[in-house]
Amino acid sequence: MTVSKLLTRTQFFHQLKETSQLYQNTRQEFALILIGINRFKKINLLYGFEVGDQILDQMSERIIDILPEGNVIAKINNSEFAILLKQIKHAGQVILATNKIISVLSEPFNIANETVRIKVSIGICSAQASITRSDDYIHRAEVALELAKKSNAEYLLYSDALDLDLNRQPDIENKINIALEEGEFELYYQPKVDLKSGTPIGAEALIRWNHPLLGQVSPNAFIPIAEQTGQIIPITFWTLNTALRQLSEWPEFETMLNVAVNFSAIATKDEDLVERVESALKIWGIDYTRLTIEITESTLLSDPTKTFEILKKLKNLGIKISIDDFGTGYSSLSYFKNIPATELKIDQSFVSKVLSSPTDLQITKTIIAIAKEFELKVVAEGIEDQATYDALVKLDCDIGQGYFIGRPMPLDKFVNWLKTPRFSFTKNVNSNDAEHPNSPNRDT
Repeated sequence: MTVSKLLTRTQFFHQLKETSQLYQNTRQEFALILIGINRFKKINLLYGFEVGDQILDQMSERIIDILPEGNVIAKINNSEFAILLKQIKHAGQVILATNKIISVLSEPFNIANETVRIKVSIGICSAQASITRSDDYIHRAEVALELAKKSNAEYLLYSDALDLDLNRQPDIENKINIALEEGEFELYYQPKVDLKSGTPIGAEALIRWNHPLLGQVSPNAFIPIAEQTGQIIPITFWTLNTALRQLSEWPEFETMLNVAVNFSAIATKDEDLVERVESALKIWGIDYTRLTIEITESTLLSDPTKTFEILKKLKNLGIKISIDDFGTGYSSLSYFKNIPATELKIDQSFVSKVLSSPTDLQITKTIIAIAKEFELKVVAEGIEDQATYDALVKLDCDIGQGYFIGRPMPLDKFVNWLKTPRFSFTKNVNSNDAEHPNSPNRDT
């Protein structure tokens, strides 16, 4: 069952007020999504106001068809819709819902013998404890929407816009290009270990931007923009080549350690992806099995046929494929028999609550069971304490990652981390023989 009709502007604002007040009391997550039609005035001029009105009607119908029960939508002005996503369990749901909206609205509108295509921009403001008035949610979503339009992005989260303040940085696209040319990007590495033995098995490469004036720019601020401008592709291949080059600087006795690189949905659609990845491996002389390509579950589902085909080619070369943020999407188990992956990565939103939430514990158990059934490795990310670590060992999870094991660190500190004496994270090890991961002597 889905929502049945548009709310009036007044009804919508009343619901937003109630939902934001509920969040202050219960921390029940929600998100406000504003959808704006780009150059709608031009559409009215070209096709007439009647066609424009029909496009708005069909837009609302398409959105209503994909919104789950309990969520609400309203037309708040001549070219904008507002959606209130309620009872959000995981942040990935907001992005998945946004991508679904973009997808259904990208299909052409057939009206009065005219075929009309539109482009939308979306501004998102998620629930925040610092926001106490519903009007502030509208304002912040409007800011994100406006900045999305200015940066030619399909969508933008308000927190991302706030971090970078695009009103004062209208040339962000140029700044990213300069960052690539001037070496302002740097890779940090977060260790991954075999949970049962505590032995390092590799690391995830994470990009950092050290801007000479802005300081360290959050990846949450520039990555979504880069994805929408297409700059994520050169960033991705910079990350890949840098990680493979630096892999040779890891200790010689660690010749089998693996490095994981994140690939976005846009990067996986690159026609030359397989050839470019294989070329990078050959240039740096790295064994194909030492590379893991991480993609999110939502990326996998954005275009399953094409994505499966590309990932299968990479896997056949010996490259490992990891499905990141697993469990946060609306995926079906039906694709598992053909999934071109070697491991599933349990989202940290589940891992962090495995000891406190029976629901998250059961989800974690289910993901591990599914992975074992299909002979996939399981990685738990977001391990922040000994108790969670031990619980995951008992659940037969294979690999762990998180602050308890090691924070993301620059290359030199990661190399020092690898050179320290081997130890175990499990309680079964004598504390005199094993150094605790949070010890001040560990270079993390």
